[in-house]
Amino acid sequence: LPWYSSSSVEEQVLRLQSEVESCHGTRYAYSTKEEEAEILWTARKEAYWSAYSLVPNREIWTTDVCVPISAMAEIVEATKKELGEAGIVAPLVAHLGDGNFHFLMLLNSTDAEELQRATLCNDRMVRRAIELGGTCTGEHGVGEGKKQFLEVEYGVEALAMMKALKTLFDPNNIMNPGKIVDLESDRD
Repeated sequence: LPWYSSSSVEEQVLRLQSEVESCHGTRYAYSTKEEEAEILWTARKEAYWSAYSLVPNREIWTTDVCVPISAMAEIVEATKKELGEAGIVAPLVAHLGDGNFHFLMLLNSTDAEELQRATLCNDRMVRRAIELGGTCTGEHGVGEGKKQFLEVEYGVEALAMMKALKTLFDPNNIMNPGKIVDLESDRD
């Protein structure tokens, strides 16, 4: 990571390793060597496809949030507990060094009750992330799924500014209408 000093990276690695152990993590791996780091990234990218083997005939709802590393153990533990209580299989995939993590919720898309439980777990996780000083989204953006949390995270004034900027730069609302913020023309 060119923007971090080696001592800063080492400090973060030790903190993260401690967090993993406090959550009863079974394996923690990192590398500063490019070839080894690429192998780790490959494993992370393939985790999505591997998750399908956990529960046959399910679809994956990928969700993510980002929190300060110091809040990682708390939010992961609480969310795992809620998902378990809701009966939802959801492996965790993360690049924890930047505070971003994903639960891959394996769901039956025709089971309205299960989808409702998954939505409730996701909403609680997102609100918890915001309360812990994080953000409603990590790397996957806001889109339609998280736009309802923008006001909670940023406030009414910031959301009004976002809408004003969207209207200024896209007066005909042709670029991703209905994503991130709702304009009056989205309701027509």
